[in-house]
Amino acid sequence: MSPLTVSSLNTTELDQAAFVVTKSFLDKPADHIKAVWRGGNDKILKQNQHLFSLLLKSANKEVYVVKDAQEILAVYAIQHSRHCHLGLWQQAKILLPMLRAVGSNLPRLIHWHDRWESVEPSEDHWHLSPMCVKPGAQGLGIGKLMLQHLCQLLDQRRGGGYLETGKWENVLFYKKYGFTVQQEVNIYTAKTWTMWREPLLNE
Repeated sequence: MSPLTVSSLNTTELDQAAFVVTKSFLDKPADHIKAVWRGGNDKILKQNQHLFSLLLKSANKEVYVVKDAQEILAVYAIQHSRHCHLGLWQQAKILLPMLRAVGSNLPRLIHWHDRWESVEPSEDHWHLSPMCVKPGAQGLGIGKLMLQHLCQLLDQRRGGGYLETGKWENVLFYKKYGFTVQQEVNIYTAKTWTMWREPLLNE
């Protein structure tokens, strides 16, 4: 294996990155993922790939990839909180592309997003979403590499970090890097944990 590198997503890598995110979300999905999506596996895979292609190319997201040579093994993205809440015009612009991407799952996806948005902190922060490791690439230190890179960015910017996760093992992992549980939220009867990290400030 070549040395692992973290770099900003290149536009030519968008499809590969969206596939990595999709496969990682659906390989061992958290309960809230299973609760939102309806349909056969092939349909859900296709819809999610279209969805993440839309989300990752958003002008307001910073997207980073972990690569072994040219292969993307992991993806994470952050977005400042001032861009997390879309205005009516922005919502209208994205509605049709979202409908084309996810079809009849759109109402459930909107409810899921709105529920998460309702508990998001009011103070300025950087929102982590998504953070995914390609199935089969776990255990190589990739998650550690991403969290170290993320925390360095947050500390440099003196910004709080915020995320949601539907897996308890992820909660334990994020705690190692200074994130603390803020709330437990039920969406479609599935549990989600919201987490927060204060930046480490060097005087």
